[in-house]
Amino acid sequence: MSDFDLTEIKALAWDVGGTVFDWHHSIKNEISKLAQDSSRNIDPAQFTNDWRTTMFELLQPVREGLESWKNADQLHLEALDIVLSKYDWPMTLKERAELNTIWHRLNAWPDAAENIEKLRSRYRVSYSQSCRGKSLSLHPNTMGFPGMELFRANSLTTINHTLRHTKKVPRYSV
Repeated sequence: MSDFDLTEIKALAWDVGGTVFDWHHSIKNEISKLAQDSSRNIDPAQFTNDWRTTMFELLQPVREGLESWKNADQLHLEALDIVLSKYDWPMTLKERAELNTIWHRLNAWPDAAENIEKLRSRYRVSYSQSCRGKSLSLHPNTMGFPGMELFRANSLTTINHTLRHTKKVPRYSV
């Protein structure tokens, strides 16, 4: 990428799940509270990571077209059922559904708004929303980050397909 000219960049778009919103600590804190209330001795951080990892494992066959499309709420709920079973933690359907809504109540990183404003001084700033349904309730404009534009794909599969076939999208591995 040595010939990549950063001055040509006019807009920035990203998914808000980990860049604007701190999903890990938001979920971990909720799990910690629920575990304490029900006298469960678990590692809330590990539970949180297991839940997120399981969701992505369930997402993979959807991305590959091996299973029909599911929204993020469905994937998170299916993953939650698997993880609750692993931790031998029984919950009613109502309790599981309520816990699953935590993904719509994530806290923003403390410096997110300030840093987005810095980026907006130079670039057109947008966020991607790759889910439909209730997940749209969690987006920067309603969470204290006004002026961000929405780049919305109809599904996680669509956005990933688009990015895989776009030549000028830099790819980074973690």
